[in-house]
Amino acid sequence: MDICHLTLTAERPGRLPLFPDAPRYLEALRRLGAACKGCLALFALLAEHLHLVAPITRAAGGRMSQAVISALHSVVATPLASGYPTMVESRDHLRHLLRYILRQPIKHHMPGHPALWIGSCLPDLLGARMIDGLSLCVKRVLPDTTDGQALAIVGLSGHQLVAADRQTLRAVGAHRLRLAAAAAFGVDPELAGNDRAPVMARRAVVQIAQRVGIHSAEVIAALGRSRRTLWRLRRPALEDAVLKVVARRVTLENWVQQALAAAPVTQLPR
Repeated sequence: MDICHLTLTAERPGRLPLFPDAPRYLEALRRLGAACKGCLALFALLAEHLHLVAPITRAAGGRMSQAVISALHSVVATPLASGYPTMVESRDHLRHLLRYILRQPIKHHMPGHPALWIGSCLPDLLGARMIDGLSLCVKRVLPDTTDGQALAIVGLSGHQLVAADRQTLRAVGAHRLRLAAAAAFGVDPELAGNDRAPVMARRAVVQIAQRVGIHSAEVIAALGRSRRTLWRLRRPALEDAVLKVVARRVTLENWVQQALAAAPVTQLPR
């Protein structure tokens, strides 16, 4: 199977970050998904460059590079240069790329814990984020990859990601649920707008809160919506698989909090 590694860099490195703020990163993720249409195995968005790994030929890699550059043209703060495709030579090479790409936030000193870096594909790999087109196929091309291995790469050893249980979800409360849902669906933390993703995020918050017993007044306060809107968001019911994406995000955030309490992110191995 052909597997291609693309690196796209800013035309003028060091001048401006490609994505100056979180909203630009979120928009870039959505456009990346639209351009790559579920074809990616791994990716990383950093301040001055992007890494993309996909099971495609070199020629298709060139076309993907141009599609991504075109999709991100109005999002990036400085233009992207065309990337040269590099072919993955072996399964060991692909395993190296898994580690290399998941550790990019550490290598390039991105803020916060690498497991939660907005431009990392780790949440997508673990089923803790749902953005159209970013359903990663790494486990198809590297079937022996486990969640535990991926988590260990970013300093969360000894874990297999599971959805947070009812007690944990009730304990985090509606405000934390809102933030987790925003991260899980790749939208603004306020869950603003009537596009599909923020509406799904609002529905997820309301429906999880209803299931675990969070009082409706707390949910209304967290979402800034009326009681009538709250009732509307309870239907139609989202699939359990969708709600579990948010519950996995809560687990991931809790583990990161515990890891940071034990050892600051600056102490992670380089």
